Formats: sequence, C-alpha cells, structure tokens
Amino acid sequence: MNKTDKTKEELSVELEKLRQENAALKIQHEKDISERLLSEEALTYENNFQLDKKQMYLIVYNLLSNAIKFSSISSKVEIRLIVESKDFIIEVSDQGIGIQPEEKDEIFRMFFRGTNAKNIPGIGLGLSIVKRAVDHHSGV
Repeated sequence: MNKTDKTKEELSVELEKLRQENAALKIQHEKDISERLLSEEALTYENNFQLDKKQMYLIVYNLLSNAIKFSSISSKVEIRLIVESKDFIIEVSDQGIGIQPEEKDEIFRMFFRGTNAKNIPGIGLGLSIVKRAVDHHSGV
C-alpha cells in the first residue's frame, strides 16, 4: 500500500467515525426535543383534552426522526404544537426528500419505504407507529 492509499484509507475511517458521531448526536437531539415537548404541562394544557404521554412521545419522536433523517444536515426542521379548542395539532416541516405523490396512500403501512428512500437507513415503521398512536387518540 502506497502513501496515497494509506491516506485515503485513514480519511475514509475518519469520515465513517464522523458519520457515526453525527448519527448518535441526531438521535440524542431527537430524544431531548421529544422529552421537552412532552412535559407534563403540554399534556394537561388547560384540561381541554387528555393525552397518553407514551403515545405522544412516539408521535413526536418518529415525526422528528423522519424529518431529520430525510433532510440534509444543514437544512431546517420545524415543529409546531398548536392548541385550538379541543384539538392538539403537531406540525413538522422540513426541507427533505419528500414523498412521491403516487406513494402518499402507502406511507402509513408497516414496512413501507418510499422509492426515493432506499439509500437511507430504516425499515419503514416510523409512520405506521405514528398512525397507531394518532388513532389511539381518535385523531387524524
């Protein structure tokens, strides 16, 4: 192995370490945000509704996880919690790869992976978990 090949190999190893560290930071960041958003106050807002804290954690965690996973590292991910009358609305917006129009009816099916997401890690459970948790709250 010549010096150039050795340098390339070292850079490759360093790049992989950075990717793993970035993935670990993203996961911790998602957990921190989810836990902050689902504080006890958020779940008992003016006693207008009752929410299952574990189910709400699953909703927020999986929505944020998808938004971050399918967006570039420098793009913006936003989450809004809106309370209107007896409605609790969670909006997540990102600048990610999006969902193909012809696949929108399939995204909540277990193990569904979009055709544009094949090179991104995952097994297609996140949005099916969100759907079940939303259904648990009689939401849409």
